[in-house]
Amino acid sequence: MNQIKIRILESSVLTPRWETNFCIEELQNRFEVEYWDCTKIVSPSFSPKTEISKPYVVKIKSLKDLNQRIKQLSLDTLLITNIHENPENFRFYKTIASRFKTIVTINFFADNSEELPQSRLMKLIRKFNPRHAREIFYWKLYRKMFQKILISCSPSTEPYRINHPDYESFIRVQGNTSDDIVSLKPMIVYIDNYFPFHPEIKKREPSFQPEKVAHDFYQSLNRFFSLVEEKYHCQIVIAAHPSADFEKNPFNGRKIIFNKTDVLVKESMGVLMHTSNSLSYVYLNNVPVAFLTNAAYEEAKLESHRLKTLSEINHIRIVDTDQYKTINDDVLTPLDPELRTAYMKYQTDGNPETNAQRLTAYLTEIAQQIEKDHHHHSKS
Repeated sequence: MNQIKIRILESSVLTPRWETNFCIEELQNRFEVEYWDCTKIVSPSFSPKTEISKPYVVKIKSLKDLNQRIKQLSLDTLLITNIHENPENFRFYKTIASRFKTIVTINFFADNSEELPQSRLMKLIRKFNPRHAREIFYWKLYRKMFQKILISCSPSTEPYRINHPDYESFIRVQGNTSDDIVSLKPMIVYIDNYFPFHPEIKKREPSFQPEKVAHDFYQSLNRFFSLVEEKYHCQIVIAAHPSADFEKNPFNGRKIIFNKTDVLVKESMGVLMHTSNSLSYVYLNNVPVAFLTNAAYEEAKLESHRLKTLSEINHIRIVDTDQYKTINDDVLTPLDPELRTAYMKYQTDGNPETNAQRLTAYLTEIAQQIEKDHHHHSKS
């Protein structure tokens, strides 16, 4: 078998996070890998500050460009993409389906939390919501277009389960903290999710106007941060969201650090956050946490609802930063021990193999099966 060709099609520029999650450096030792940056097609407003340049990155300029490149690929090429299968991306997937009928999806961030029971009314509303019906229609179209092979961190995934990437990161940073992070202690970490300017928020809530709430949001946050620093005799350090692009520091000069959320949480005495996936690091490192809201944040109705859901599921209180003039009680909530034990089983199956080792084995097996199927079809 010739060297297996892998093309990773993503809705993001290449960042340290995606390079690590896909284990691209390790996969390069076994496969011919290219990372196709499809932001121009599926998320043109997404431009994280942390983009990195590598020789294997290919910038896809348009659907026409994608179509030409797809036609040039051999049929035994393995296509990996996690781009949302929503109505807006149908033309993107239709272009791929013109030549390939099998794709691999790697779900690094499976939602493993138990959903709260919904009322009968809410179920009916969702069932008959036109948007929901439209999504189901396109989901069925996608299923007809492709055989989708899933690699996921979800415990229910067979046979291709991986560790949650946050667990991999947690293992990597144990005993490996840089002096510049240690020098910030004692600290409490604010995990930024680039509210209110994250492009996905506007996409989910078209009527939401980030410019109208930004000033009040940051003013309330910074006032609260000062109270926390006084209460806990520490400094607040900002773990920046990878897509954040601050023209100026909105946190009253507090230190902003990119791509170190795992280490920052590990070295912190507590965490302040909203709805970030980095809640994983809180559980992994077993640090107390507070979910933050304020009147400006609650203008984003879906974000606010999601925060309340996370609060109920994780038994973590929501702190309204507008309501504090002084802090007398502890605003940080220790994690529920039973929930943490349950959470850990979603992070790893205990197999000592790393994701790099697992992905190498899985992708080799999948590519061999695809080549076998092609050979069978050509003979018949």
